[in-house]
Amino acid sequence: MTRRHYDPIFHLIQRVCRQHGIAFYPDLVKFNTLWKKSVGPYILRNTEVRRFQKGVAWIRTPSPTWRFELIQMKSQLLDRLNRAAGHPFVEDLRIEIGTITPREDIPDAVVGKETSQEVTRLPDDEATWVKRCVAEISDPELRRHSEKILTKFLIRSLNITRKT
Repeated sequence: MTRRHYDPIFHLIQRVCRQHGIAFYPDLVKFNTLWKKSVGPYILRNTEVRRFQKGVAWIRTPSPTWRFELIQMKSQLLDRLNRAAGHPFVEDLRIEIGTITPREDIPDAVVGKETSQEVTRLPDDEATWVKRCVAEISDPELRRHSEKILTKFLIRSLNITRKT
């Protein structure tokens, strides 16, 4: 019996991103998720995550007042983020002033939930490509889960949404 070599799902996602020209920064993705879960909607509407590298997050805010408030809350925010991560993940927050994308789409009742529109399915050519990628996986359950993960990832990365 020979042992086949399978790439971890992380490498599969990296390969998909490279083929589609999508920048893939797993720590940034994880930090964005933690940020959305850890801060309230008011802070979320008035901040923008710019970068996350080696435990340091760069957060942009629109005014000196917001910068001052976030600096005053820095230790509390770091504690919340690291508690949500379950381990020391964020070492420092760097707050900068600049223009941010308006975030008025975040209602007060929504904290830590996805705010994007309901998604549709992938275009046929992308769906076919995903099926080809996972076809080599012999375990049917693992194949099904991998297909589901890749599909969701591509839908989010390519911003495919239902037109209302």
